[in-house]
Amino acid sequence: MLFKPSSILVLLSALSYHCVSGAVVSLPVLDANPDQAIAAKFLGTDAQGHTSWSIGPGTPSGSLTDTDFPAVTLVAGATDAHEFGVSQTAFDGATLSITASEGCAFATPASGGVVSGTCSGLGQVVGVVSSTTTTGTITTAYTTLATLVPVQVPDRPAGVLVLIAAFM
Repeated sequence: MLFKPSSILVLLSALSYHCVSGAVVSLPVLDANPDQAIAAKFLGTDAQGHTSWSIGPGTPSGSLTDTDFPAVTLVAGATDAHEFGVSQTAFDGATLSITASEGCAFATPASGGVVSGTCSGLGQVVGVVSSTTTTGTITTAYTTLATLVPVQVPDRPAGVLVLIAAFM
């Protein structure tokens, strides 16, 4: 598995989230480390078949021990995945508003081929100190392999189907 460090993910690390887990499903979580415990809550499906999930740190289990994952919303389809998040935090006397988004478009390979994606991200930090506002913006673009990551989802009532977006 390839891991592409992202400045967007670093910005999102100030967000916090926690979910009690039940079942495990696979989702195309962008920039996830192979040892991260990630939890997800299914939000819905749109008319184009994109599934939406609220994701964040999960409960450590087995080899999944890293819970340093930001709270974001994941929207995934058959050929694309997008994450976005917003947070506010205090740092060194300043109030910081952090907004970040990242998205990938995945090519459909020939039978048996490797699925790769062209991705881009945008992060913005707005800080206010003594009524003075400062804005910093980070953009990034990269190519990556499409990887499905195991995530923990809450137990669901009988008869409720969890839809999983897959790229294969």
